Order: sequence, then structure tokens, then C-alpha cells
Amino acid sequence: MVDIDEVGNSPEGEVRLEESQPNKLVLANKLIFVHRYEEAYHILTELIEGSDDDGMLLPQLRRIELAAKLKKLSHLQKQFRKKLELDPDNLELTICLLMIDQLGEFIEPEEAIEQYKNILNDDPTNAAAFYGIGFSLEMMGDLERAIFNYEESIRCDSNWYPSYFGLSQLNYQLGNAEEGDSYFYQFEQGAPYNVYGNFETHRDLCQEFCDKERYDDAEVAVTTLGEWWVGHRGHCPSEVKIYENFAIAEIKRLKGDERSCDLYRSAGLNLCDKVLGDDHAEEGILYYVAKILEEYNELEYALKFYRKTLQSSKVNQAMIQKIGGQFLSTGRYELARELFEDAYHVFPDNPEIRFCLLISKLRLAEVDVENYLLSKERLKHLVASDSDRVEILSLLHNLLAQFKDDPEVHYQLGDLYLRMENIDRAFQHYQNMYDLDGSAKVTALRFASFLMHRGDPQKSLSILERIERDGDLTDEDTIEVNWLKASYFARTEDYEKSQEYLNKVTCRDPWNVSYLVQEIINKTFMAPVKDDLKQIDSVTENLKNMDERSLDWQEFDSLTKKFDDLMVYDLCYVREKVRYLYSDGDQQALLSLVDAVKKFDPKQGTFDFIRLINTNFDSPLVYWALGVMYKELWQLEVARMWLEQTINHPDVTDALRAKCYVEIADCCVWMSKELNNAVEFGKMALDMGLAKDHQALTVLSHAYIKTGQIKRAENYLSLDDNESDSIEHRFLKGLLEYRNGSKKLANKIWKPLLTVKSDSIRIHNIKQEILRFYFDGEPYLNVN
Repeated sequence: MVDIDEVGNSPEGEVRLEESQPNKLVLANKLIFVHRYEEAYHILTELIEGSDDDGMLLPQLRRIELAAKLKKLSHLQKQFRKKLELDPDNLELTICLLMIDQLGEFIEPEEAIEQYKNILNDDPTNAAAFYGIGFSLEMMGDLERAIFNYEESIRCDSNWYPSYFGLSQLNYQLGNAEEGDSYFYQFEQGAPYNVYGNFETHRDLCQEFCDKERYDDAEVAVTTLGEWWVGHRGHCPSEVKIYENFAIAEIKRLKGDERSCDLYRSAGLNLCDKVLGDDHAEEGILYYVAKILEEYNELEYALKFYRKTLQSSKVNQAMIQKIGGQFLSTGRYELARELFEDAYHVFPDNPEIRFCLLISKLRLAEVDVENYLLSKERLKHLVASDSDRVEILSLLHNLLAQFKDDPEVHYQLGDLYLRMENIDRAFQHYQNMYDLDGSAKVTALRFASFLMHRGDPQKSLSILERIERDGDLTDEDTIEVNWLKASYFARTEDYEKSQEYLNKVTCRDPWNVSYLVQEIINKTFMAPVKDDLKQIDSVTENLKNMDERSLDWQEFDSLTKKFDDLMVYDLCYVREKVRYLYSDGDQQALLSLVDAVKKFDPKQGTFDFIRLINTNFDSPLVYWALGVMYKELWQLEVARMWLEQTINHPDVTDALRAKCYVEIADCCVWMSKELNNAVEFGKMALDMGLAKDHQALTVLSHAYIKTGQIKRAENYLSLDDNESDSIEHRFLKGLLEYRNGSKKLANKIWKPLLTVKSDSIRIHNIKQEILRFYFDGEPYLNVN
């Protein structure tokens, strides 16, 4: 049963339903809450004796609990015995007397259980009987059986709220906090004002007793909150103490005790100062105190707490919206503007703070906020769908006519005029945007970008340096800053410095056309070539100016070939990347790109192409390119995996599948694995159209040599005599002679190969293979 001073474990917050008990029972609970036990006992007695209904068990139980507190159980026991003598078959009187005996320990728990069982024999769904058994079992320490009987009680009558309390406390004891909370909430719903520790309960009762001018009771309703905290948690939080001081100060004022009122108010303000000075105060506590202060007409102090809440580094979206809604919904627009303007200066990029500040300004300007926001949403869709510029321009000017201080509107106008090549109008709106919202990184970066490309690069650089000093940049911010700095140094013709910053962004987005175009420009002027080649071709110039209308790719490819002849492979690779991006997936463009990356850096190529796949640029040619590049790095198992992925791709052509078979066969040969499969792959490639392909014939010859089929190897190698100058062809020729016993002839063929420059891992490995057979290692050692 619930002890009158028992408060249980009250979770934060309270769930309320309409009171299921008569108003007098609720009033009695309120009086018990503020220790008015005699008055509550009198009201409960009036309620019970004035009712003709049989459904008075819950008020009876409450009176029995109160009688135990007032040491009136023996007196109450005598009353019920007399009533029962007059009406021996009255079940409610029987249960009440049994509860009195139980609570007063006038009988043993075991005897009480037997009597409750007798009641259940006649009434199997009696909730009070199951509750009584559960209570006795709890006294005996049999918690599991007690829980079972409390649950049975609720099954019989879901409104029998004492069982919810019993279940909550037993679950807490057993460590089932979640279930304990659930049952406790249900207990509070059925029995309001039965437990301490819930702020809203204490606050509501304080207000109610003040309204009835029962000031002493109001004060008890306040002080019992702190007492609960000390008794159950060992301390009383500062925010609770603040509430107590201001609530009691108000009570003293209502009583006419101004001196005591001032003392409690001063104590409350001192506590507020301590909380304000605590750098680790949680946002929830700050908001709680602000609400208390506002309730007790301490608006100046409340605003300090609201400001600190909004300026907390831990402030979350829900809290900002709560404060914004609180001020804006009550028409306090000027206060809202002040609060959120202060918060904006601390967190200019926070979207919730920006939105609340905008709404407060719109309200102060008497703008129809709903229509304004709907127009902005429509603008967003028009811009995203690249709709008619005239329609967008009309809508923007309509928004500007309603409110001239929206930085987003100025940005959209500036961007639109920029695309219309009206640079002066664009600059005007970009400048307005920056003047209104320059503290925000996104706005500062937009203005810096405009200035870098269309205005004042030096001023743009100073803005970028300020952004970096402010710190707290996102990855996207850092990329944009580095990109703009790369642009700046390119404009000042410091191409090495420009490339240094450009490398920081291309590693994140290696296929961005703007980055690639700038890299072409940088590397062209950095290249160790004659001055007449340090020129920007028309394609690069047009792409730099974002003009894709007429691109002369013949001129572009011709210049790329010149750089390739001069072995400026890093520049060729970048140029071939741009060429491929504008080739609409052309196979020849990809082949040229793969050839360029093999000469430059296959490792960089694998990184770039995997990023290309991750951007949904799905193509079997890209998979094939990855296989070829990993093969160039001599990661043959990985290469084979990508080549097999190519073969399994739904869009692969027969011609590409044949190329993959050749590459897979080559991997098997050099790994000395699945050599018979290598032969079959090579034959399949020839059957699919590569019968005269140098690589296919060479790989198949090598596979036959590895499997000991020398005659077949000679046959296929002779078909490839037009490529007799290739290193690999000559290596295999020597290998055939060696296998046929002509070691001197083999050495004669191999010896010149040892002086060839090892400009790829493949050539290096061929030379290593030669050394396995070649009797004299000196030429190789001299070269390397």
C-alpha cells in the first residue's frame, strides 16, 4: 500500500489523464500532499459516508492509509467490525477490514493471503483481493509472486491504480528501470497528487492554493519539492532552489510580507548569477530557469538565460525552435529579434537561429509571413528546375518589394544577373547580401567567389583569410576556400602555389571539370617545355569561361599529342580526363585516358576511377580500365577481379569481353596459376575477333610456353611477326630458343633487352625473367 509520505521514484515529467475519482478524493490527495492530514481524513470520511455506491474501495483504501499516518487504525478497525456485524455479507466491508488488519499488522501476511484467497473463491476477478495478496507477498520478500498478483489485479480492473505503484517500486528494486517508469506513469495518471518530486505537480498545487489564499499550504507545496530531492537524490539542484525562492517570494508578497519577499527574491537572484557564471550549465537547465524567471516577472534576468541558452555550444534544434516559438507566437517580435540577433553573432551559420531571426524581422516589418515563405519555397523549386528566368526574376523582385533585408533573395538576384551577364547589377546584390549576412560562412564564400572571378581577387583573398581565422570550417567550406585560393594564385600567375591548393581539392573530387580545367592551365605553364607550347587552347579557355557551345576537340587532341611526345605525362593525364568527360563515354577516349594514366601514375588512376564509379558513373569500360591499371601496378589478383566484373556487367560488348579474356589470361600466365584456363581464355579471345591482335597472340604464345606446348607457341608467335620489335615478343622468341636447347641464340636475343629502360613494372619483370635464364648478369647490373 502507498505510505502517505511515500513518494516513490518519480521520473521527470508527468502524464495526465482526466481524474477518474470523484473531486473530493482529488481534493483529499491535494491536502495530503501539503500535510493537511486531518482535513483530508475528514473529507474522505464525508465522501465515503455520503455515498450510497458500493464502488468506494479506492477512497476507503486512501482513508485507511491516512488512518495509519494519524494512528487511527485501531479506531477505524472497531468501526468496521461493528458495520460488518450488522452486514456480515458485505464484501467491501470485509476487504476494508482485512486491509486495516494488514496495514496495522494486526494479522500475519500468510493469514491475510488465505483470507484474500477465500474472497477470490467467491469472486475470481476481484482486483482488491489480488492486490492484497501482492502486498502481503511483498512484505514477505517474495517479489516475483507479488509482481504476478499485482499484474493479475490490473487484469481484473485496469483502474486499480495502487497495483501500478506496487509494480513500479518492485521493478525499480529488481533493476528494471524502464518497466518501473512505465508503471509509475500509469500510477500518476490514475492517482494525481499522490507523489512528490514532479515539478509540474508542485507548481500547479502552489498556484491553486495561492488562488484560494491558502498561502501556508502553497508554501508547503513548494518546499516539499526540494525536500524530495534531498531525501531521494542527496542534493537539491540549483534550478529547483531558484524556483523555491521565487515561488516563496511571491507567496510572501501575496501575504503582505514585503521584507521576506525581498529576502527570498535576492536569494533567488544570487543563485541565478551562479548558474549564469557556470560555463558547463546545460541548456535544459538554462531554459528551465528562464521560464521560472519569466513566470515571476523577472524578464530582464530571463532574457539573460534565454541568450545564454541560444549561445550555448550544445544548443539543439528543438530548443531553438521552442524559444523562437515561445516569443514569436506571443507577439514579442522585438524581444525575439534581439535574442536571435545576439545568437546570430555567435552562431551565424545555425539554420534555426537564422530562420527565427528572419521571422522576427518579417513580423516587425508587418510582412505576411506565410505568403512570403510560400513564395520562397516556390522560388526554390523554380531555381532547381531551371525555369524561365523572367518568371524567377519577377518572383524575386516581388519578394524584395515585401522585405528588402533577406540575404537569400539578394543572393538569388545576384546569381541570376550574373548568368544574364549583368555584372553591375549582380555586384550590387552580392554586396547587399554580404552586408546583411557577411558573418555567415556560406554567404562570405559566395561573395568571395563572386569577387574572385568577377570583381576584386585581393578583397576576395582577405575574406577567405578571415573565414580561415574564424575556424570551425566544414569539409565543404575547406574545399571551397582552397579552390578559391587556387584561383587567386593562378590569377597572380603563381601556378605552383595555385596547384598546391588545387591538389587539396582534386583529391576529394578528381573529376570536377572546373578543377581539371584549372589544373590544365597550371600544369601547362609549369611544364618544362618551350614557351610556344605554354599556351591555353580554345577548349580550355571556353571551359574556363563556362562556355560549352563550340569546343574544337581536334585542336585540343593535337596539343595533348605534343605534350605526350615531350613526355609531360601528368599534364596529358589531366587533359585526357577532360576529353573523356566530354566524350559521352566514347571507348577510344577511355583507351587514350588509360594509356595516359599508365604512363603517368596507375596508382593515381585507380583512385580516380574508383571515385568515378562511386559517383554512379557506371560503365563496363570503367571497370575494364581499373583492371588494366591494377595490372599495370602488378596487382594481378585485384586486376583479375575488376576484369571479371567487366565480363559480368550487363552492358559489356563482345569486343570488350574479348579484351578482358586476354587480360585475364595474361594475369594467369604471370601468376603461373590456372595455365590451362589461360590457354582457353586466349583462344576464346582470338575466336571473338582478336585473331590478329598483337597482345592476344603474345599472351596465348606465352601461355603455351608455360604449359610446355612449344610448337603451338611458335605457331602463334610467328603470326605476330609484325610486332617483332616489341620487348615482350623478343623475350618470348628467346624463351622459345632456350626451350629448344639453343641457349646461345637465346642469350643473343635477350642481351640487348637488358639495356632497355625499366619504365614499367612489366618491363622490369620481363628482365627479371631473362636473368633466370641468362648466364651472364653483368649487362643487367650495369644498366640498373
